[in-house]
Amino acid sequence: MYSSLWALLVFISLVISVAAFFWGLSAGQFSNAERARFLPFTGQEPGPETTVETESRLPLEIYILGAIVMTGMLIFTAPVILSFYHFLAR
Repeated sequence: MYSSLWALLVFISLVISVAAFFWGLSAGQFSNAERARFLPFTGQEPGPETTVETESRLPLEIYILGAIVMTGMLIFTAPVILSFYHFLAR
C-alpha cells in the first residue's frame, strides 16, 4: 500500500515537472539564455524594461502553485498519518 502511494507521489511530481517545463518553453522562459548568464557580470542596474510592475491582485500562477504545494503536502503526510494510525491500532 505504501509503495503505491509513493509511486503516485513520484508520478504526480513528474507530471507537474514536465508540465512546468513545457509551460516555460511556450512562455519563452528559455529564449535568451546567452544574455541571462552574463547579467550578473555587467554591473548595471536593471532598467525600467526589466522591472516588474506590482498588481493589486495576485497572478493565477500563485494560486496554482499554492494548490500544487498543498496537494504535495497532503500526499506526503498521508502515509505518515496512516502509519501512526496502524501503529496505534495494535
